[in-house]
Amino acid sequence: MKKNKTVAYMMAAALLIGGAGLGTKALFSDSAKADGNDLVITMGNLNVDTEESKWTVTSADGTEIKDKNLENNFENVKPGDTFEKTVTIKNEGSLRQDLKVTGGGIVAESNVIPGVEATSELYDNQEFSLAPGTSQDFKIKVKVSENMGGDYQTEGSFNKENKQTFNLDSMFNAYEIQANQTK
Repeated sequence: MKKNKTVAYMMAAALLIGGAGLGTKALFSDSAKADGNDLVITMGNLNVDTEESKWTVTSADGTEIKDKNLENNFENVKPGDTFEKTVTIKNEGSLRQDLKVTGGGIVAESNVIPGVEATSELYDNQEFSLAPGTSQDFKIKVKVSENMGGDYQTEGSFNKENKQTFNLDSMFNAYEIQANQTK
């Protein structure tokens, strides 16, 4: 029996020494958890807006003619008067946008009134870019020449009972603005 106890003690000692040796070879370890679902995105947007000012009238000497009652219909126009309107194109979106104008400009056959000249900074196929929150202005002008000739300035022509009226709506093409995200 003594022999069995000795063998048992030897095995226990071997396990203890072997286990102690294994324990000294242990490495540090740790763990962590990542949720991976903490992403929130908000899409940007494109939003283009236009604003047109009222027509302003300036006489030949550069004085602005103010009549609060008149917006698009003016009376007692004389040679040298200039009419001007500003078209403002605004980027109201959150992304930079490339803009393209379709239409706009002067109708080619619009010079039906001798001595009345029209100019527009807004024209067909015009392209430009706007950063968010910025805008660009374009001027449209109609000028009655100081040297206006033709039937409208012949002897007594301004003294006619029925004043001549000209509708200049057809002088300018309508315009459309197309906005695309800048790449």
